[in-house]
Amino acid sequence: MIGRDAARGVGRLFPLSRLRQGRSFYTVAANLPIQGICSDISMSALTLVDERLFEAGIDGGPTGWLHDEVILEVAVEDADHAAAILKQAMVDAFAEIFPSAPLNGLVEPHIGLSWGEAKAGTPKPAKSQAGAAAG
Repeated sequence: MIGRDAARGVGRLFPLSRLRQGRSFYTVAANLPIQGICSDISMSALTLVDERLFEAGIDGGPTGWLHDEVILEVAVEDADHAAAILKQAMVDAFAEIFPSAPLNGLVEPHIGLSWGEAKAGTPKPAKSQAGAAAG
């Protein structure tokens, strides 16, 4: 599989003059396109989730982005719906770049009062507390 930019012959350029002494050009050449495409996917997912939360009338939205994770802050009563929106936005963004890739199990959202709780898989918060969904 290749991303849509590579398929069109477009890519990110890295001048050899920026390569530090002792660094492998091959490693840089292999990593830059992958990191760039992953960044494109994440930025697309952020845009999609923000639009879809707004359309659903859910207050709140993305508050953090860590590598392949997006953190949302929403009211607890909206947490399940926001997590579903986040999951679909992340899958849709990935599928846009890699349309023939398998998508099952690609995103697994978690809900908690904080990113730490969501990562740990602690139980859902009580209805009166604010929640965060991480995917």
